[in-house]
Amino acid sequence: MVFVGIDSLSLPQSVAFLLESPRLRRQEISKLRHPTQFIGLDRIHSHLSSDVKPFINKPFLSARIDESSPDKSFFDVDQRSYMTSIGTVFPAHHRVMATPTVSTILQFRAVDYGMEACELMISLPARHEAAEVTGEPSFVASDLPITIHLSQLDMSSPLDGETISYRTQPRPLREIAEFSIRNLPATFSHNFTCKMEEVLTFKVGCQSPECHVEWWQDIEYPGITLRQHALL
Repeated sequence: MVFVGIDSLSLPQSVAFLLESPRLRRQEISKLRHPTQFIGLDRIHSHLSSDVKPFINKPFLSARIDESSPDKSFFDVDQRSYMTSIGTVFPAHHRVMATPTVSTILQFRAVDYGMEACELMISLPARHEAAEVTGEPSFVASDLPITIHLSQLDMSSPLDGETISYRTQPRPLREIAEFSIRNLPATFSHNFTCKMEEVLTFKVGCQSPECHVEWWQDIEYPGITLRQHALL
């Protein structure tokens, strides 16, 4: 048997570049630029139809932080992952919790051309139902009224959920609202302009001394979402 050595100079330039390039860590991959798939649309002198419907954008990351455990990361604890014969499955479930010491950081990426009128929405249900798979309550709230605090953090790139903690959280960018929940169901919305591919980071916390609210959000229980409307 004869072994033939591979000279990178004899390979196509693109292949040689990949072989010689240093490996990117997972945290570095998430920070790569997202090139637009809507090349040249901004040079077309037309407008989006008024019939363009808004759509719901869901968080790609949720991470709990706790002032009483400032160096602890809760990311692994809060993921409903499970093992299968082909590997680990991470369902599209996000846990949101707010108490006087616990807050939840959520990140969204605004997407789609021209859909740059954003609306951050919070929808809390009236009933406390148990999830079919786990049997855990999908929504839990302490006695009403409670006061929820919502702010935006100064972070425009994806966070590493495995390392985020109370001590390492991004600094506040702006206060959005404090709103009191006196009855359920309850809704709240905040409108603002966003940019395509912009990463938006928000934090949800509690101000009431006895406040405790938490839920697992998925398709059935939306919780906190980003609704995008046509701006053009």
